[in-house]
Amino acid sequence: MKKFIQLIFLLLLGSNVFAQSPTCDGAAAMCSGNQGPFVNTTGVPSFGSLGCLGSTPNPAWFYMQVGTSGNIDMTLFQTSNGGNPIDVDFILWGPFNSLNGICNNLALYSPGYVGPNNVVDCSYSASATEQVNIPGAVAGQYYMLLVTNFSGQAGTYTLNQYAGTGALSCDIVCGVTLGPDRILCGSTTTVTLTANFLQAPASAGSPVYSWYLDGVFQYTTPTNTTVVTQSGTWSVSVTRPGCSDVATDDVLVNIIGTVPYNNIGPFASPAGECDPIFDLTSYEDDLVAPNDPASFTFEYIDGLTGNIITDPANYTTNQSTTIVVTISAGSCGETTTFDLFVDCVVASCDIDLTSAPATANQSICIGSAITDITYQTAGDATSATVTGLPAGLNANYVGNVLTISGTPTALGTFNYTVETVSCSPELNLTGTITVNPNPSFSTLTVNGPICAGANAEFTISGTAGASVFYTFGSGPIQFEVLDGSGSAVVIVSNATSDVTITIVEIKLGNCIIPVGISDTVVISPTPDIPTITVTPPTCSADGFSTITN
Repeated sequence: MKKFIQLIFLLLLGSNVFAQSPTCDGAAAMCSGNQGPFVNTTGVPSFGSLGCLGSTPNPAWFYMQVGTSGNIDMTLFQTSNGGNPIDVDFILWGPFNSLNGICNNLALYSPGYVGPNNVVDCSYSASATEQVNIPGAVAGQYYMLLVTNFSGQAGTYTLNQYAGTGALSCDIVCGVTLGPDRILCGSTTTVTLTANFLQAPASAGSPVYSWYLDGVFQYTTPTNTTVVTQSGTWSVSVTRPGCSDVATDDVLVNIIGTVPYNNIGPFASPAGECDPIFDLTSYEDDLVAPNDPASFTFEYIDGLTGNIITDPANYTTNQSTTIVVTISAGSCGETTTFDLFVDCVVASCDIDLTSAPATANQSICIGSAITDITYQTAGDATSATVTGLPAGLNANYVGNVLTISGTPTALGTFNYTVETVSCSPELNLTGTITVNPNPSFSTLTVNGPICAGANAEFTISGTAGASVFYTFGSGPIQFEVLDGSGSAVVIVSNATSDVTITIVEIKLGNCIIPVGISDTVVISPTPDIPTITVTPPTCSADGFSTITN
C-alpha cells in the first residue's frame, strides 16, 4: 500500500514524458560525483516485484565500472523537474568482469538464471534519498543498477559518493576516445582524427575540442574531427555536456614511407616440452614497438610447411622452425622472420597397466566389487594419482604400483585418468568403469484352479527390460523379457495336470539376481457324468409301471 493515494493521483493524471534506458539491454553508463544529473524514466509500467522492490514502476537501467578498488558508499537522490524531492528505489547486482551477457545473469530477474544470488544492495523505502553500498569493489569490474521512479514524475537522478576508499570510473560516462594509432604509408600524408564520447551526452551542449601535438597546444575545433598532416602523438581535451571532468585521449600518428618493424627472437619453449604451444600474437608488441600493434595486420607462415597459420595464438610445433610474418598497414607491408626453438627432452618416465587389459574398462553391477586395476610407474615418477573414479573406489600407491579397488556405490559411466607425479611432462593413462543397476523381481501370480485342457497363465513383474529365466518342473530353462511396464505373461496351453513354474533368476545387462520363487496352477478334478438306465415298463394289474435307473 506504499503511497497509495499518490499512486491513484498519478494514474489519473498520466505522463507522456520520454525517459531513457527502460530496459536492461539499453542500460546507460552512470558515475558518481560531478557527472549527471541522469534523466529518470516516466510512463513505463511496473514489470512486477523484484527482490526487495514491491513494484518496479518507470524502471531506469544503468551500469557502473569500478575505477579504484575498495568500499564504495554512495547517495542516490531523485528530484522532480520542479525541484522537489521524489521517492527513489533501487536494486544493485554485481560484480561482473564484463558487460557481455550481463542482462542474462541477474539473480531474481534473468529468466533461466541458476547462478548465485548476486544482488549486492536493494532498498524500497519511501525516501527520496537512498544509500547505495558496494563492499570490496575491485577495479575494472562492473555493476548493474536498476532505479525506479515510484511517483512517475519527470526528473533526474544524482549519484554522489560520501565514503569509502574505492571509486567508480567516470571514463565510461565522460571519457573520449580517438581510436587506435594511425600508421600511414605510401602516398597518404593526411589522416582525420575523430573524438567520440564513450557515452553520448544526455543533455544538449556545444563542447570545444582542444588538440595537442606531443603535448603542445595546437588549436581548438567546434566539432569532434580534425585533419592532421604531422607525425607525433596527437591528443584531444574536451568536456562532455553533463560532466565537469575534462576527458582526454591520445593517438600516435606516424606518416611513413614503409612499415616499421623490429628484429626479434629467437624464442624457446619451456625446457623439456616436446609439443609446446606458442602464442605468436604475444610478440606483436615487440615487432612494431613503439607503435601500437592495433594499427597493423599480421600474417604468419609456418616455415616448416609454408602454410598460413590460421590460429597464431595457439601454434604448436614439435621441432624448431622459422616463422615468416608479414606486417601490413593500409597498402604497405613488410616481411620479417623470427626463430622458435623447441627444447624437447624425452622424459625418463613410464607408466603401464599391469593388470589384464580388460580391467581398465570394466562394466559391473552396483554393489559388486571391481576386479583390481594395477598400474606400475618407472623412471622419474615418484607416485601416481587417479581422478574420475566413482564413489566407493580407492587408489593406493605402494612400491611403484598403483592399485584401484573397492565396490562402487554410484551408478553411471566414469572415465578415470591415472597420472604420474614428478615427471616432465607428466604421463597419463585412461580407463572407464561402468556401474550398472541391478534388476529387481516383484511378483509372480497364477490363474486357477482351472479345468483340464484350459490355459495355465503365469504373470511375472519386475524391472522393465529385464530377462526372467524360469523352468516348468524339471524342464529346460526358458526366459521372457519384461515389457516397458515391467511385466510378462507365460502361457501353458491345454494344461491337463498341475503346472509348476520356478523363477530361477532375473537379468539386466550383465547384472543377475537369483530369485528361486515357485507357484503352481492347479487343475481341478473332472466330475463324473451321471448315467440314466431305463428298463422297459412292465404293466401291473394295478395300472402302474416301474422305471429303474
